[in-house]
Amino acid sequence: MSAPGDEMAISDSTRVSAVAQQIKEASNPDVQADIEALLKQPRERPAWLREAQQAMKRRLRNEPAIEAGIRPAAVDEGAAPSDEVGVRETIVFAVGTPVYVVRDGRIDLDSARAEAKGWRKLLAQHDASMANVLMSVGRIDVDNFVDDSPYVGTAWVIDDGLVVTNRHVANLFAEASGVGFKFRLGFDARTPIGVKVDFLGNSAMTGLQKSASNGSSGWRRRPDPMSLS
Repeated sequence: MSAPGDEMAISDSTRVSAVAQQIKEASNPDVQADIEALLKQPRERPAWLREAQQAMKRRLRNEPAIEAGIRPAAVDEGAAPSDEVGVRETIVFAVGTPVYVVRDGRIDLDSARAEAKGWRKLLAQHDASMANVLMSVGRIDVDNFVDDSPYVGTAWVIDDGLVVTNRHVANLFAEASGVGFKFRLGFDARTPIGVKVDFLGNSAMTGLQKSASNGSSGWRRRPDPMSLS
């Protein structure tokens, strides 16, 4: 699942390069091979890469560290021309951390980049286990939001009646209030942003604020961590 809230604008391009390198080094050997295959084919790269690269440039706000090809010492050199702004990072994120669509409780293996062969293999091997895990992951839907986005990110169950999300996602609809938090005012500047968690495409969950205080028997405890290695 992906959402507007998951695609942060990143101002520290040097950090992004370092993160990309960490992802590459920590990846499964098959995933690393997919990344290397694209890095070593500067003239035969897929059509989507240019568009994704432009999106990466916008996310990086054209920071000079990427523009000039300057990267941390930890990042290996020579895999891609330095004048291709953010291409190395684009490839790592697109193939090393691909985005898949979930339909009817299953991951659609054809929904990500075709070049992400390593991830496709891993997910296919663990299809049944992933289906169990996905029951505890949901999309955060919003209304009365500041723009037309119908959703802003994902949340996952960590205990009965308790869900969490990433800080950058929560910041889109909530703010600190005393020792807790409150929902931000929405587009109408009068009422709070409406928030609910949609699990597996079923919008049967109550609002996040109500569920957080009253609990919900529909939320399931997160399954034990699963190894994909």
